[in-house]
Amino acid sequence: MGKRLIFSLFSTSRNSFFSHACLLVLSLAIPLLALEKQPPVLLNPLLGNDFESILKFDLNFRSKMRTNLIHPRHYDISVLSGLASYKMKFHRKQVLIQTSKHGRSQTKQDVEAFLGSRVYRYIPTDTYIVEASEREILELNKIQGVVGVRDIPSIIKFSDAILEQLDAATPKSPTHDKFDHTFDGCSQFDGTQCKIYSIQLSRMEGSSFIEGVAHVMRPLKGVALLRALSPSSAIVLLEVMEDYSGVILHWLSSLAEVKWIGPFSERKLRVMRNELDPRTKRDTTLRNVYVVEQILGLPRSQIASLSGKGQRVAVTDTGIDYGHCFFYDPNNRVDVCVESETSTCSFQGSTNRKIFSYTVMQDAVVGDVVDGHGTHVCGIVAGNADGQPNSEFVTIQNGVAPDAKLVFQDGGGSQASDSLSVPQDLERYVYSTAYGEGARVHSNSWGGDVNQYTMDAFNTDDFIHSNPDYVVAFAAGNSGPDPATVTDPAVAKNIISVGASQGLAESGLFTQSIGQVLVLYEGNAYVMDMSPALFGPPIYRTYSVKGDLVAAEPADACSQLENPESLADKFVLVRRGSCTFSQKSAFVQNTSAIGMIVYNNDSTRSDLTISMAPADKFQPKIPCLMISFNDGKALNNILNQDSNSLAIELPSISMLRMDVASFSSRGPTYDGRFKPDLLAPGSQVISARSKGELNQTYCGLDALIDMSGTSMAAPAVAGAAALLREFFTAGHSSADGLTSWQHAPQPFNPCAALIRAMLLHSANHIGRESGRLTPSEDQGYGLINLSSVLRMDNSTEYVLRVQDGVNVSQGQVISVCIDVKESSELRVTIAWTDPPAHPSAFRALINDVDLTVVGPEGVTMYGNGKQFHNSLYGTYNVRDRLNNNEQVVWTKPKNGTYLLYVSGRDIPVNPQTVSMVVTGNFVVKGSCPPPSCPSGCKGAGECEGIYCHCDLYHMGEACELSTTPLDSAHADWVDLEPGESTFLYFNVSSFNQSWRLVINPADSAARFSVMLAIHKKPSYADHDLLL
Repeated sequence: MGKRLIFSLFSTSRNSFFSHACLLVLSLAIPLLALEKQPPVLLNPLLGNDFESILKFDLNFRSKMRTNLIHPRHYDISVLSGLASYKMKFHRKQVLIQTSKHGRSQTKQDVEAFLGSRVYRYIPTDTYIVEASEREILELNKIQGVVGVRDIPSIIKFSDAILEQLDAATPKSPTHDKFDHTFDGCSQFDGTQCKIYSIQLSRMEGSSFIEGVAHVMRPLKGVALLRALSPSSAIVLLEVMEDYSGVILHWLSSLAEVKWIGPFSERKLRVMRNELDPRTKRDTTLRNVYVVEQILGLPRSQIASLSGKGQRVAVTDTGIDYGHCFFYDPNNRVDVCVESETSTCSFQGSTNRKIFSYTVMQDAVVGDVVDGHGTHVCGIVAGNADGQPNSEFVTIQNGVAPDAKLVFQDGGGSQASDSLSVPQDLERYVYSTAYGEGARVHSNSWGGDVNQYTMDAFNTDDFIHSNPDYVVAFAAGNSGPDPATVTDPAVAKNIISVGASQGLAESGLFTQSIGQVLVLYEGNAYVMDMSPALFGPPIYRTYSVKGDLVAAEPADACSQLENPESLADKFVLVRRGSCTFSQKSAFVQNTSAIGMIVYNNDSTRSDLTISMAPADKFQPKIPCLMISFNDGKALNNILNQDSNSLAIELPSISMLRMDVASFSSRGPTYDGRFKPDLLAPGSQVISARSKGELNQTYCGLDALIDMSGTSMAAPAVAGAAALLREFFTAGHSSADGLTSWQHAPQPFNPCAALIRAMLLHSANHIGRESGRLTPSEDQGYGLINLSSVLRMDNSTEYVLRVQDGVNVSQGQVISVCIDVKESSELRVTIAWTDPPAHPSAFRALINDVDLTVVGPEGVTMYGNGKQFHNSLYGTYNVRDRLNNNEQVVWTKPKNGTYLLYVSGRDIPVNPQTVSMVVTGNFVVKGSCPPPSCPSGCKGAGECEGIYCHCDLYHMGEACELSTTPLDSAHADWVDLEPGESTFLYFNVSSFNQSWRLVINPADSAARFSVMLAIHKKPSYADHDLLL
């Protein structure tokens, strides 16, 4: 919903020594329901207007300026006298360098040549964090392009959650008697009396830091405790009584060695606990919607060449019952290692068929609890009961990547709990360990509770950036349907954030309690309720099943059926009773029928159905279902009159109305990005059931259970990622399929960005957003369907080409030209692994890469198809400035040449590696014309590469919009959408003219930025931008 701004201009003099033109930029900050204290930050998507920024450093950070926050004057610190004067004895400190955007690449090179590896982080839109001595700071100020150098404000080292907590606190003066004893930590207090904080250090081991500050902390032994996670970790924990937290945190933030202070991250499982009772969930439709077929988009048999073979998937969860037939190996034991504070696990290699390694993390217990979360999740990723005893009813629920191996990290306790014991230092003790054991995909069905770029998000992005072939999936959370409910670490940029899909009722085709089928009679389709059997294949597949309905003879099908040849390829109607359901299904299957429909024989419960359970190990290959007594009587009456008048259709999955699950967390992120990235099945998903006994081997129907949550969706996507890695490592494609028109498939190790691009490329919107072609805050890019991107049939009308690991530098434009034949769709997706953001930056994106597609008639489409609807300019297109995934979907493309541009719009950390996926009916051309700007910038700007730099009086990607003049005669107004900017200009006629601009938001809660460019002569380069 837009916000209205009313503005007025007042002038006090009319002298005319010379004329200035002033450009006013109004930008509405992105409003987040859960983060209302966000600042008025400039988020200008119309970057055709490339101004030179000389803003205060504080514009680059989320607003953290509070007048009375954590200041020592609030506390009696006479007993803490060491805090005021103590400084760690280092010759260097971390500082901020602000640079000019023009020539920034050269400026950065000069700074790096001077400081070496001590240039650490970039903060949009013009600032770097470096480490320098006082002498070096003086020299830095002399480098061309350096606007200024200043100390890092300690306030930006705090997370918003801590600032809000300290804002609300009422500090008390400590009394000396509290220091007469030793404080042993927060375990003996509740959360209101004692707090735990995570302190991330810069280039320093925690044990060394604690040793260095020991004499300062000694007087606080009764109220505070600093402890290292391990001798070598860069994260230390502060446990402190709440009354003292403010002054101690204030002091810690002043130390150059402290990089970031955040709350202790408690990791919660993302499962809907009310879905765990198997007794109430057995009669559900999704019991027979095959999750694997939803992920693949086609039956497993048609994609048999991909099973996850050769891939290792890491899972961090509550434990595995490895006696379950999904994981059991009678010939090779599971190697289990228990970590401690002084030792980590290392595996030399395992011959176990399913579990490569099993690490028990600190404070965890080996194994899983009854109906445990971890066993279920691992079954979804890679469960495989093929060849196991008593597995007839289990193999059909094998995981997405059944031949992949698991690198498991156990963070569960001895009792069922929503909490997980995951080390605070994810980068060192979770990701590095799994990576070292050969995992290249990591599934995480847990997370925190804030929509912020936390330490966990930073460490996750940092590890992937340092190890660019590591794919990480996180469950988005179960706090929907409200917006902005996706939480850390699922807000990280380089991961795959996964939401959940589910089925909804629509015209009676889908209900929550039981399934439904279609009865075809006299040209009409009628909906009939049914209950799927607890055995046999899924009812709903990727394809529909249709056939005539005939009555069994004998009616109960408890013996060989008469005229079996007449039952082939038909559904058989059977009466309940006289023998077991398994026996009935065996006799029906022997006739080559395609399905069995049993009607209830209990006339006293004439509208009800029951669940059909197996009586033996026979597992039919035909779908089996039950209908009510009344429905069975009605069908028999029709068949008695005309035996050829009825047919049955089992709908395909695509005919069922799917939508994003109500509980699935929604976007946007705190800075406006699309998260979750995509959806996967997450409602009533069948997988492995744990019994809580490691020494027991088991299989059979009671070895399965259904659960719901984004916890179930994330491992499905991780399994799909393993299949895609197998696709590339097995040589089904080439890493350079877009640089040459001669495409020779060859094995290669794909970047994580390519796997992410492939997954997003495969997705399509469902439910209320069905048909949408751009990402959304609820679904991201939509529901995953690998068959839409992987075609194993070598179709000449469908081409998949990928380009992996392409380096894009500042201002560089990479061109790909393709000749497209008229077809249903041309789809292009790019993704890149972005450098980690500073947790206090207002925008997480560091390197801004653009995707642009130009059609044969000059029509231009920008990645992610962002549009704004402005009261002054109507609807107009803008480039995406926030996300590190971009996609263009061109429906029904015409014959002709299409130009694909991947350009480095703003690459402060040079170069950026990008991955690209293109599908459609096309061939790659050998050469391309030079890149050009859209519409030639309408004659109102200068073209650089593919970007227009507009003059003062125009705006937009093609300079197609005119800026609005202001005068002092009247007030004006404009409606702005979240993240949108508008441009207005007014003339100042004299050097000493004073003027006043008044801006009144119609909504008092609106937050916006005002920026001003002053021009003696309107030009393309002379932009002095002021706040």
